[in-house]
Order: sequence, then structure tokens, then C-alpha cells
Amino acid sequence: MTITLKMPGGGKEKIKPASVLVVREPLDFERDESPEVQAMVLGSGYRLYPAVSVNDLINLIGGETTLVRLTAPTGTPLFVNAERVTDRDARSAIVDHEETNSVLLFGPGPNSNRIRVRETKEDLVLLWQKHGLDVSVLD
Repeated sequence: MTITLKMPGGGKEKIKPASVLVVREPLDFERDESPEVQAMVLGSGYRLYPAVSVNDLINLIGGETTLVRLTAPTGTPLFVNAERVTDRDARSAIVDHEETNSVLLFGPGPNSNRIRVRETKEDLVLLWQKHGLDVSVLD
């Protein structure tokens, strides 16, 4: 399945819901660059700033994949495609924000996408279990 997203300026982008990794509200500086932007979509090999609300994206994508609501270290809500998470690392005291408790990876190697979240391993295990997902990726 492919969905079409309205982009600022009237353009369109087609994406596959399974390729989406994270959906969130745009940060202030992202919205300042383009006031039409309503969300940020991080996917496999792309980052989009559509003129589509986060709620509409969740409805479009959520039927095709398992989006789990997590929290960025700064407090921003993140909707993460839990099916695409391949590993979880503990925070690094040297490089990570003090509110980071987990680093989620979306593939192997140093160039894979990663996101930092406030949720602990225990929190994540409960969420994965609630959605019937394999918790071994969180070890």
C-alpha cells in the first residue's frame, strides 16, 4: 500500500506506511522555515515535512503498522513504528541528553537510524507486550 502526502507548496509525496520509522510534531525551527508544515516523518532513507497533521498521519499509517507513543528526551511525543525497531541500547552518559533512557535502532551498523527516548527498557517491554510484539529486540 502507498499513501500520498500533501506537501507545503502544493506538492505531493508517496510513501509506504511500512517504511515510516517515526512521526512527530515539527520543532519550532522546522515550522518557522515553512508554516505549512504540520509534522515530521522519518522513514527509511527519507525525512519529510508534510502539510498533514500528526493525527491524520497516525490514522493513515497506523492501520498498516504498529505506532507506539513514546517520548523524546525533550518531552516531545514520538509515534514510533515499533515493528521496525531492531535493537535497544542504554543511554551514553557522555553523548546523550540526561533525560534519555533508551536509544532505539532501526537496523544494523553505525549508519542506521536511531532515536533517543525517555522510556526505560522496562517501559518499552510493557509497551511491546501490549501490542503483541517481539520483546527480544529490546535486550
